Amino acid sequence: MKNLTKILFVLVFSFFSIATAFSQTYSKENQNAIENLQNKAVQLNYISSQQSQINATRSTVATANNVFVQQVGNYNRIVSNTKSDRSDINLFQNGNNNDIFLKINAGTINEKVVQNGNNHSFIDFSPLRSNVHEGQILQTGNGQNLRWYGSNSLSEKLKVSMKGNGQTLTIRNFN
Repeated sequence: MKNLTKILFVLVFSFFSIATAFSQTYSKENQNAIENLQNKAVQLNYISSQQSQINATRSTVATANNVFVQQVGNYNRIVSNTKSDRSDINLFQNGNNNDIFLKINAGTINEKVVQNGNNHSFIDFSPLRSNVHEGQILQTGNGQNLRWYGSNSLSEKLKVSMKGNGQTLTIRNFN
């Protein structure tokens, strides 16, 4: 009878030990997923705090000559050579191998250029002084090329939106 009790005790103990071992749901993959979510939350908070700082900076220096650049990607280039009494220039490049070249001479410059995609090119060449030079340029897709030469009353507030692939537009505004 003692042997039967010992065997029964060992079987019951083994049953509970095995049941406990199989009931564990912790896995390293779940921990990695939780860590990834936490890392993404930290990154989003960091990015939103940077945007708040940019907005605060813009509001305090609105009457000066400003050039704001945001680049995401590889091999993006910007050359900005401007002469003005007041300017607000915003340049955004999201992609790879995008180029922006600005040579502008005006009393007031307000320009926003957004390049989403790869291999875009934008040239704004207006070396002769004008009163106002305003432009909103959006290039979405791949391989968009825009050349804007000169400035006159017809192009004071130019808006161009290029969508698709491999388009070229040349604008000549000489008096």
